[in-house]
Amino acid sequence: MSIKSGPAQVYVPPSEFIFGTSDAEVQAWLQSHPMDAAWGYKPKWEQPQCSGAVTAYLVDGYWIAKTEVTNKQYLQFVTETKHRAPDHWGGRELPYEGWAMPGVYPSARSEPSANIAEQTTIALPKELENLPVTWVDWNDAQAYAQWAGGRLPNELEWEKAARGTDGRVFPWGSEWNADRVVWRSRAPEPVGTHPGDASPYGCLDMAGNVSEWCADWWDERAYDRLEHYVAKVLRPKDKFPAPSPPRRDYHVIRGSGISGPTLGFAPLAGSFRCACRGVPRPPLMRLRGTGFRYVRKAQGTSTARR
Repeated sequence: MSIKSGPAQVYVPPSEFIFGTSDAEVQAWLQSHPMDAAWGYKPKWEQPQCSGAVTAYLVDGYWIAKTEVTNKQYLQFVTETKHRAPDHWGGRELPYEGWAMPGVYPSARSEPSANIAEQTTIALPKELENLPVTWVDWNDAQAYAQWAGGRLPNELEWEKAARGTDGRVFPWGSEWNADRVVWRSRAPEPVGTHPGDASPYGCLDMAGNVSEWCADWWDERAYDRLEHYVAKVLRPKDKFPAPSPPRRDYHVIRGSGISGPTLGFAPLAGSFRCACRGVPRPPLMRLRGTGFRYVRKAQGTSTARR
């Protein structure tokens, strides 16, 4: 069996932590960044904020990739499994809009001939090797994670790895600093290029290089439901109405990074915050600005209680 060469892993121990954003933090952010409000910032998506001893019950200890998976690392997976390779490896002309989905746009992407994994030899351009792999959909990302012995992180695992336990706004602290991230760029940069974008656990590029797929189905009321779950844990004898189930047609994407190809401006500063829950995407959508990292369960821990 070959050795799977993926990103280095960092350990996130079980502990109390803070997730979500408080009303006071929302108001303070919008006052200092009015453009975020003008362009549709959705604070309710990341509320209510939750903290305290019960948060340690929600997430076990785990290992998470220090960086996003690179093209070079993804190549080993494609070579061994014959999984579909990203189109930009083969030099195909990709849609200017920066996204594609089989059966929707453009239709040619669903044709079997588009899969360069069928070739005997896959030539990955040298300049792409250390860039985060993109043009992968949720299923591609999950397939790699399982091949590597892990899975995609859920939202709480991703957020805790990014902001630590003290509720900081960004991985490095609570003050916005564009020099720490990949910003105002139309293309990703090699992973780890910005050491200033480091989380308390040592994860890199979680604020911005490319956004990242998470395991969860999208639910705009996810943190409401978690508060409901926490209430049941704290007061098990009380009766609570069961929340409606989340939708199962979009997956969560976290983090920010490169500019939108047709928008003509960089992502809003608020999208680089650890608590920001970005626009969800269908699982078959591939984007030039979305990649992934993965987690592994720590030995001796129980299953995450979510």
